[in-house]
Amino acid sequence: MLKLSSIFSHEARIESLVIQFEADYQTALKQGLDIYFGVGYATNEDSQSIQAYLVKDKEIYKKHYWSWEYPRTPHKIEKTKAEHRHWLNLADVRNAALEANITK
Repeated sequence: MLKLSSIFSHEARIESLVIQFEADYQTALKQGLDIYFGVGYATNEDSQSIQAYLVKDKEIYKKHYWSWEYPRTPHKIEKTKAEHRHWLNLADVRNAALEANITK
């Protein structure tokens, strides 16, 4: 698995991401969906890009990504939006954060 520290600057950011998406994660599970984060760099600016996608059977569900702000709204994917170099399953990120808290 990709080292989370190479993507996120510190553990608190990982934990806040997990907390922020917990309700969405539970809802997705009930619908038979996974949540994946595409991590990369925006093609139109020099900044890191993290987008949340609903995934079913290893395909992006309904070709949308979610906004970070509440209420979460789906946005149509634009190919120029970002190049995702890494894909992270929220379940893996969540488990890593839980294990880190247990071992503290």
